Amino acid sequence: MFFALLLWAGVAFAVAAKEQGLRTEANVMVELTFTATCAYTDPFNEVTLDVTFMGPKGSELRVPAFWAGTNVWKVRYAPPVVGTHTFHSECSEAGDKGLHGLTGKVEIKPVRSNNSNRAIHKDLQDKRKVACGVEP
Repeated sequence: MFFALLLWAGVAFAVAAKEQGLRTEANVMVELTFTATCAYTDPFNEVTLDVTFMGPKGSELRVPAFWAGTNVWKVRYAPPVVGTHTFHSECSEAGDKGLHGLTGKVEIKPVRSNNSNRAIHKDLQDKRKVACGVEP
């Protein structure tokens, strides 16, 4: 009974997270979590899960998910293109509604400017030049 309740809570959380929508900046990773509704004796070897992302310009990228323990799989995505990216999941166990046939969106925003990072990068470039005998 407890396991069934825990499983239901996980599915409800996944649905709630999907409805909120995921957001990140270009080239910054977002991690999606999928929770299986079925139990597997050897999930690492029994189940494959791929998530196909479609970019705002129509490009597709199929990303394999990884088993993260118990009944959880994760996939990471860090697109460079700004806009709304959609995704859908495909699992080798089509009857598992926690892994197969899920859809959603990831909103990718432009990277916010951070001048301190640019200053650090320039400082590192200058140090490399000095180390190689070249004046900055």
